[in-house]
Amino acid sequence: ENGWVRINSAKALMFMDATEAIEPIGQRLATSKAEGEYGYFGAYLFTNMAKQGQAEYNDPPPRWRQAYARALGRLGGEAYVPLLEEILFDDQNVLEVQQAALFALDELGTTDAVAALGLAEQSHPFHSLRLFAREFLWHRGVLDQRLSEPPVLAVQDLADRSQVKAGKPEGIVFIKGDNS
Repeated sequence: ENGWVRINSAKALMFMDATEAIEPIGQRLATSKAEGEYGYFGAYLFTNMAKQGQAEYNDPPPRWRQAYARALGRLGGEAYVPLLEEILFDDQNVLEVQQAALFALDELGTTDAVAALGLAEQSHPFHSLRLFAREFLWHRGVLDQRLSEPPVLAVQDLADRSQVKAGKPEGIVFIKGDNS
């Protein structure tokens, strides 16, 4: 039941390349509730509870579903591509879990997974996930290069940006203040 144990177990299984864990992980993820299904934490909007660690939903912390989605990708859970696609596009899932599903689909790289990446690149509601999907497709050579190539910088621009002056810095600035 402990979310931290679930997260660390999923990570350990990934490091061990424990492919026999694909089905149990996939089944647990498939039967889990999305964060939004727990309802909104109403006081979040009206108090400073956010500073105390309360998230936007009433789901129990920590959010372990992200680790399970990543594990399916890393371990080769190709049978769970439809589940990962469903998670990616279900707005009841928080951004981090949707992102984990996107990364897992990229790792799996099946035809259906790449099709889901294409759909995400075109229409996912989170701009950050559209950009990740675009990058994944670009690396696969799927996107039209005119639209997806990164900007080309002149060699001198790169050299100027990476130049570090030797010796002591001219000065050091310390800023003190309220973190909020």
